[in-house]
Amino acid sequence: MRFGNTSEAKIRKNLRASAADGAAFGGMVGIGETYLAAFALAVGMSELTAGMVASLPMLAGGVMQLLSPIRKVPPTY
Repeated sequence: MRFGNTSEAKIRKNLRASAADGAAFGGMVGIGETYLAAFALAVGMSELTAGMVASLPMLAGGVMQLLSPIRKVPPTY
């Protein structure tokens, strides 16, 4: 089955990539927002340091999303 100019194999590949991206985001948010700050406080870090440690995964994800359009990849139709 073809959808416009895109084959079913390409659509499946894109869906797998989208699912992997969603899983990576879920892991980043789950670890960064839930466990990292609590762990930092448990090992005796100050509240300010724990907050900075918890915000680093979200900051890194945002920076990577901003930088990702810079890489010019020609579309494969």
